[in-house]
Amino acid sequence: MAFKQNSDGFPNLTTKVTPTTSDIVMIADAAAANAPNQATVGSLPFVEIAGDTMTGALILNADPATALGAATKQYVDNVAVVSEIKASVICASTVALTAIYANGALGVGATLTNNAAQAAFSTDGISPAINSRVLIKNQASTFQNGIYTLTTVGSGASNWVLTRATDYDVIAEVAPGNVVVVETGTLNAVTQWMQSATVAAMGTDPILFTQFGASLPFVEIAGDTMTGALILNADPATALGAATKQYVDTAITNISIKSPVVCATTVALTAVYANGALGVGATLTNSGVQAAFSTDGISPAINSRILVKNQASTSQNGIYTLTTVGSGATNWVLTRATDYDVIAEVVIGTVVVVETGTAANVTQWMQTQIVGIMGTDAISFTQFGQNSLYVLKAGDTMTGALILNADPVVALGAVTKQYVDAIASGLTIKSPVICASTTAFTVTYANGASGVGATLTNAGVQAAFSTDGISPAINSRVLIKDQASQLQNGIYTLTTVGSGATNWVLTRATDFDAVAEIILGSIVIVQTGTANANTSWIETATVATIGVDSITFSQFGSSTKYKQTEVDFGSTPVDNASFTITDAQVTASSIVSCWLSGATPTSKDQDELEMDALFMEALPGAGSFSLYIRGLEGYVSDKFKINYLIN
Repeated sequence: MAFKQNSDGFPNLTTKVTPTTSDIVMIADAAAANAPNQATVGSLPFVEIAGDTMTGALILNADPATALGAATKQYVDNVAVVSEIKASVICASTVALTAIYANGALGVGATLTNNAAQAAFSTDGISPAINSRVLIKNQASTFQNGIYTLTTVGSGASNWVLTRATDYDVIAEVAPGNVVVVETGTLNAVTQWMQSATVAAMGTDPILFTQFGASLPFVEIAGDTMTGALILNADPATALGAATKQYVDTAITNISIKSPVVCATTVALTAVYANGALGVGATLTNSGVQAAFSTDGISPAINSRILVKNQASTSQNGIYTLTTVGSGATNWVLTRATDYDVIAEVVIGTVVVVETGTAANVTQWMQTQIVGIMGTDAISFTQFGQNSLYVLKAGDTMTGALILNADPVVALGAVTKQYVDAIASGLTIKSPVICASTTAFTVTYANGASGVGATLTNAGVQAAFSTDGISPAINSRVLIKDQASQLQNGIYTLTTVGSGATNWVLTRATDFDAVAEIILGSIVIVQTGTANANTSWIETATVATIGVDSITFSQFGSSTKYKQTEVDFGSTPVDNASFTITDAQVTASSIVSCWLSGATPTSKDQDELEMDALFMEALPGAGSFSLYIRGLEGYVSDKFKINYLIN
């Protein structure tokens, strides 16, 4: 095919608007009389607009003037040398101000005074308050630019005055790389500006600010929100140091919340310390003027709990009980509290709340020392938190309502009223078990008839059944909660004890072998065991099919005790009957929950016995609680078993 040629010997071809690297082009030396040659676009010594790799240096003709302009080395070097990030300004100018400039003493005290219509100062939609910091960056005489303080606001009858800020009024402070953030404004809100000029003489040399970035990658000292993770280089060493995750995890793991004390010391007590049996029974006995014990404006009653935290010999500090009040003729005596008198109880992270006092009223204290020997090692308490402002992580009392934003979705999520209301109808307290598993058993599981008659048969070494230090008798109730296959968990009865020649067999309890009985919220108390004695467990899974769905138990409460006693309702039980239950373990701060069992009324069906209203309260002096029962009309004389829990 032949093409018509132009005067330089090139064929007249149609121009391709967007050539590719593989396209062939015709090239020739315009200064020589050579015929044109061909070459591919990709082999030409140019940078492709779509992106390319330089094989030599690229020298730009100036610093960038636009946000997307290619940056020169000198521009980057100036930016990289950020000499100081200045305190932020409330707003910044957008146009030149009409003002008279006075340079003060080489910049110190320099002012810009309004020279236009008198009015209160405003810029970029902001009317700042007196002493606000303002960035001036648009003056025609650029030496007037800088960071100023609004020293006179101005009005319709007086001129506003800006005075150079004291951290930006001498040449040592006005340096290339200075950065300042603008907090508010229609145009300048949350923008950052860098001073790029070298200033040798204030009031003569230009002071130039250039905006950079979209948002500074810094956390503002006045408060800010992180957009990513903050990785610290070490655990905190001071009280106000930022805490690492490992520090918090360690601290939380060790936290133990003790029963509150009625008051706390504010100064060292004059007393003689006796260490008892390695702390058990240790005492502080008054060795000062004989008088009834008092501290921080409180004169506590006998057996009151008291926090002693100011002793010069810090090994004497701790939680005590006032065992002898004292008088003008006798010495008071404090005895270490039974929940804080051995090293296993005096642990770092222990928290105690002080209920009353002039100085320590409603304060919380944390034990911060590791104690290896009672009576020798220091026991130190540090105050933390401020009850009036927020709820303590260690536990607190709200003074107003707490509204959550949703029902809980994780096991430890705080619950809403609607969530509790929805599951409350499913709560049922099962008869207690004698013991509970602590690890998974090696067994063979048979599901019976959809759970009824389901069994766990020993598939390990033959021996009598035992768990958690307990060897239960035949027909004892046992909680199985640790099976790897969680569908096997549940409440069982020991139907075959087993021996060295026979396998033990557990059979699902008849009150926990159907889906209607294994419901979310079922509660069971473990009576005995090395690890599980007096613990409470709640079933936390929804079970639709026994032998398929998981059955899971979670412990709740820390010091729950299960008890049972009998109450004689008399020959003619009446509504709102009241009874006194005596129990030395009940204190004024106990929480007691009760339910009935073992009754054989003749005039009502057992299933119709309903506790319309049942509540307990500790009587003065403790050691007992009153039980009020409503709904007993129509029963004949009988003794009822009262099951109760003490927390």
